[in-house]
Amino acid sequence: MKDLFTNVEALWGILLKILRDPLSGQVFLLIDALDECERCSRKHLLRCIAEVFEPETDRGGRFKLLLTCRPEDDIQYHL
Repeated sequence: MKDLFTNVEALWGILLKILRDPLSGQVFLLIDALDECERCSRKHLLRCIAEVFEPETDRGGRFKLLLTCRPEDDIQYHL
């Protein structure tokens, strides 16, 4: 399980660098079937998503997110 979080952290770090780079242009991120992730992984990913939308995060208005899932309580709570 630790390897999974390490990989997610590494990938999420790359995404954040892309979002901060003024040369990257508009960024579209599609996360499909979030409800099909294991709850532990899903919780971690939801925290990462919330971090992107915090006011102090510099995205430059170039970030679009489309997230699809069934209405699960934990997902609705975090979003």
